[in-house]
Amino acid sequence: MYKSLSRPALLGNHRTCGLSPRYWFLPAAKGVASIRCESEEIGHWPSEYQLMIRLRHPLTAVSSGVVLTLPWVILWAIGVTHSLAPLPTVMTAGLAVLGASFLLAWGAETAEKDVPRAFALAVLAVLAVAPEYAVDALYAWQAAGDPAKANLAVANMTGANRILIGLGWSGIALFSIYKALTSSRHADGVVNRDRLLDNAVRLDPSISIEILFLFIATIFAFAVPLGGGIDIIDTIVLVGLYCIYIAIIVRGDVEDEEGQVGVPAYFQARAFNVRIPIVFALFGYSAFLIVTAVEPFAHGLEQLGLQFGIPEFFMIQWIAPLASESPELIVTAYLVNKARATAAFNALISSKLNQWTLLIGTLSVVYSLSLGSYGVLPFDFKQAAEIWLTAAQSLFALTVLVNFQISVREALLLLVLFVSQVAAEFVLIQTYTEALAETYSIYLLLGYSVVYIILGGWLLVHRVAEFQHLAQRTVATVTGNPVPEYEAADWDVLSVDALKRHPFEYCYVIGIVESRADIASTTIGEALRAQTEWETIIDDTRPSDAGGGRVYRHDSFELRQFDSLHLRLENVATVFSSTPEFIIFLSRHSGETGPLLTAHFTGNFGNADYGGDPRSFAPACPNVQRVVFKTLQDAAPEEYDVGIECTHHGPTRIDVPSLFVELGSSEAEWTDTNGASAVATAVLKLSSTPPMRERQLIGFGGGHYAPRFERILTRTDWAVGHIGADWCLDALGNPRANQDVLGRAIKCSDANYALVTGTHPTLKRTLEDMSIRVVGERWLTASTGVDLSVIEALEAQLCPISDGLRLGERIDSWPPARPETDISPELEIETLSKELLDEVVGIDRETARGAINANTLAFTTEQGGSVPARAIAVESATAVNSIRSEFIDILRHKYETVESDGEIITATRDVFDPDAASTVGVPEGPAFGKLAAGESVEIDGTQIDPAVVHRSETVSFHVQSGSWACLFAVFQLNQFRASDACQTLW
Repeated sequence: MYKSLSRPALLGNHRTCGLSPRYWFLPAAKGVASIRCESEEIGHWPSEYQLMIRLRHPLTAVSSGVVLTLPWVILWAIGVTHSLAPLPTVMTAGLAVLGASFLLAWGAETAEKDVPRAFALAVLAVLAVAPEYAVDALYAWQAAGDPAKANLAVANMTGANRILIGLGWSGIALFSIYKALTSSRHADGVVNRDRLLDNAVRLDPSISIEILFLFIATIFAFAVPLGGGIDIIDTIVLVGLYCIYIAIIVRGDVEDEEGQVGVPAYFQARAFNVRIPIVFALFGYSAFLIVTAVEPFAHGLEQLGLQFGIPEFFMIQWIAPLASESPELIVTAYLVNKARATAAFNALISSKLNQWTLLIGTLSVVYSLSLGSYGVLPFDFKQAAEIWLTAAQSLFALTVLVNFQISVREALLLLVLFVSQVAAEFVLIQTYTEALAETYSIYLLLGYSVVYIILGGWLLVHRVAEFQHLAQRTVATVTGNPVPEYEAADWDVLSVDALKRHPFEYCYVIGIVESRADIASTTIGEALRAQTEWETIIDDTRPSDAGGGRVYRHDSFELRQFDSLHLRLENVATVFSSTPEFIIFLSRHSGETGPLLTAHFTGNFGNADYGGDPRSFAPACPNVQRVVFKTLQDAAPEEYDVGIECTHHGPTRIDVPSLFVELGSSEAEWTDTNGASAVATAVLKLSSTPPMRERQLIGFGGGHYAPRFERILTRTDWAVGHIGADWCLDALGNPRANQDVLGRAIKCSDANYALVTGTHPTLKRTLEDMSIRVVGERWLTASTGVDLSVIEALEAQLCPISDGLRLGERIDSWPPARPETDISPELEIETLSKELLDEVVGIDRETARGAINANTLAFTTEQGGSVPARAIAVESATAVNSIRSEFIDILRHKYETVESDGEIITATRDVFDPDAASTVGVPEGPAFGKLAAGESVEIDGTQIDPAVVHRSETVSFHVQSGSWACLFAVFQLNQFRASDACQTLW
């Protein structure tokens, strides 16, 4: 931000430039400083200010960078660079590399205005590591005449790659965090945490493409030594990967500049036809210097090293790559110094990608060109171990970055592993003979490879979700589709400003409100922070008593603290860094209920005596309340009850869904850490929970506490929005006269159904007139797990559930999966014969009902649902056949023979014939009873056999009363909507 100074303060009584009353001084901390005047005329400034302005002019900085390179350019032009002693070579070439690094960085930052930033960084990375390409290509070329040089090429390449991670990634991460801790400015992408070792550098998630491509190249690199050398397959795969990567990133959009200052800002302000040649000139001149100066610089260092007794092979693997990587490290350090840690790390990762693909892949090409024919660049087993170690280090480093950050702890581990391996190998070289040192060195390399692989594997197992997200981002970028907003919920940022620079990454927020005025709220807040690790940031854009100051983030949660009580916190959603999906208010509960954990929504059916607006409601989140309630049931301490309450008190002016989660009900519970921990567990369970679900209703009636609605949450798959208890309905008044209030409550509950407890006939009629269906608890239980369009269609054709419709067991498998023929399944209504049904129910009512229940989708009942009625809904005639078979078994309990020809069931039995008994002289009375029971009787000395007074009785039953055989409904499985089903029926 520019610091505004008045004219007299800056110039005293001297003449001023232009007409503007103010001048702006850009502090040096922001980059190359400058003093700006709207007319940009400095002729009338005092001489000391003119000098200061000219010294701080961006072109002065560019000129200084060029001056650093001139000694080398002059020596190169006159052709004496190869005859210089090592020390002058290192000094002049080193200054040239330093100057080229700054020119290169300025060119890349300027280019970000016209090309995708990822592409600009990729070009920067290629040019910055060009010296490494030059050195490695030199050894690969010489290997055609001297095979031993091939080992040097591989050693130089692996050394460069491991330096880039072991020193580059770790060093830049530590330097970025150091700068953030010691500087008063905001460092982009640096996360400050409570513990120093947990501080981290945050990467731009757009680097996911580079990380994933590096993963692929790393996995492939493990197989490179298996071919005995670097061959054409390696070239095709690795170079192909890099070409695909470039083809992807070059299609990216040009991002808005991040407020460039100094040299990049000066060049970006030029016209396009001026700016582009400047960028090419900076890139071209830097590339020329790097190509010409770095190789002599590296060899000069080698020669200086040899003078101090350092072995040549060690120099080639470590000192030469360190020198050749110096432009890259200088560029990234420059970016960090400008508080652009994210851009610095992106450049390092891009450099690693092109070295790990393009550099390795081109070595065999250079070797073949030198050889004059196709050849495989050979190397020995030690170099194979070097490649495996490099791949293992790369694997571990990439698993560190899959969550788009690297902490101090992780950076130190990378640094310590790298330095310890190099130091141990140096000791081996100095201690043992060459052959023995090489053997021990191979063991050392393989041992460190195993360590890296174990660490990387362990970390990857614990970051599977982050890796999946990284892959999804890459696929989305390649296909041109945006990453779903809900998949990005990492809050590892330093400030709200950082969030605004990356709004795409931080759009999914679950807001948590903690009130310092509420002791229960602070107790729950402390329990939340104790249960898991939270990022702590400082939001200085608002007062600490109004949600600013210290802010806590974990996963998708963002917790902010306020001095006011919750019920007065209107418009609180605007406080959070992004619009929350929903807000959780941590609150106390007061009452005579004993220990209680509870939840409720806010609003007022009548006057606003306790916050909020009268006759207004905050949007509810029924699915969130359902999850909280069910989690509290499991997590609550034994002495606590769990419940939900009706809607009451404020706030009401909240633009997103919200829920009060409360700890109660007296001061003893408000400070109880066990109860608070249960609430914290329920809140943390809400990660990735959508605020709404497909089935939710609004509730009316009953007491302040709502056990009936609690049963709905426990026993059904429905959620409940706002609840208007009896006292709320009293405050509402006449429902018909206050439809607007009911409408607001319904809208804020996102409900099409209502459950009314008690007798409220006017309310029920009013709700029905508002197209809100009033249902009962039985209806909600019956509909659980069943498509609502099926329920509505069954009720339309048979009868409502409240009038006796019951769902059969077959409803669980309806509708069936769409068949390959794409023919929609059919549902039929059948009517059972009254005579048959009465007969089997009279014989065994429970078994008869069970037969119908097991074979139907739905059936009607009477006598309060205890007796099955005639109408049934079945999938096909097969179900009717099954019912018939079971009915036949029931009839056999009463009849001796039962037969069926399909539609007709014939049952036969012997029955007592009173007329026949009278004919043979049997008087009515006990004798009739004995004969009917099958016993003989004696009448006037004559024995009467039961068979004489029995006759055969045959009864016929129709299975169906003239089968309706009508098509009930055709359900399009991909369009299960109630209106469509009913329209089909009519």
